Amino acid sequence: MRLIRNEIERLGIQDDPKQDVYQKKRSDGSPAVSTMRSRYGLKWKDVVGELGYTLKSYAGTQWRGMSVDDLNKLVIQAAIKYKAFKVNDYTASVPVEEAPSMLYMSEVSSKSQCLWLLDEAMRACNVVPNHRNWKIYNDTQLLGATRRFIKSKAITTNQEYKNRLISGMAPTLPYLSVRFGNLPAAYSAYYREFGEPMFLHRKRTFQK
Repeated sequence: MRLIRNEIERLGIQDDPKQDVYQKKRSDGSPAVSTMRSRYGLKWKDVVGELGYTLKSYAGTQWRGMSVDDLNKLVIQAAIKYKAFKVNDYTASVPVEEAPSMLYMSEVSSKSQCLWLLDEAMRACNVVPNHRNWKIYNDTQLLGATRRFIKSKAITTNQEYKNRLISGMAPTLPYLSVRFGNLPAAYSAYYREFGEPMFLHRKRTFQK
C-alpha cells in the first residue's frame, strides 16, 4: 500500500486517483492494479479507500448498465480504430471516455475474453495474430472463427481448408477434432451452431 500511495503522490492524482491514469503512468516498481486484485482480492476503489483517498469519478461508470455484447463491440471498434491489438497498446492508445478499458472488461468478463476481443479486431483488419492460443476461445467463438475463414475464402472441402489455412486465422482441423472429441463431433457442433454443414462438398456424416 505504501508503494501505491507514493506513486499516487508522485503522479499528483491524490484528488482523484483514477485507476486508468495510475495504470498508464505508474513506474515499474509500483504494483499494478491487476496485481492488487488477483493477489489480494482488492478492487481499485477498495485500494483507494484503504489509503484514505476519494474517487471523484470511477473509470468505467459510464459503461455500467450496458450488456457485455455491447461492451465487446465498443472494444473491438476502438481496437480497430487505434490499431491497438495488444493489451498494453490498447491501454495506452484508447481513451477511457471512448471505450471500456481492459481493466474494466476483465472485471465484467475475464482476461481471456479481453484477449479474444483483440484477436477479433486483428482478424477484422486482416492482421494475422502471432499466436495460436485457441484455448481462450469458447466453443461458439472457435466455430465462429472457423466459419469466417471458410466464408472469406469460399472453401467447400476439408482438403481445401487444410491447404489454404493461414496460421492464426482459424483453428486447424486436428485442433477442432481434439476440442470436440473427434472431427465428426466438430462437424455436428458446427451444424447445430449455424444450421449448415461446415463443408458443402462433403458426405453428410454429422448428427443433428
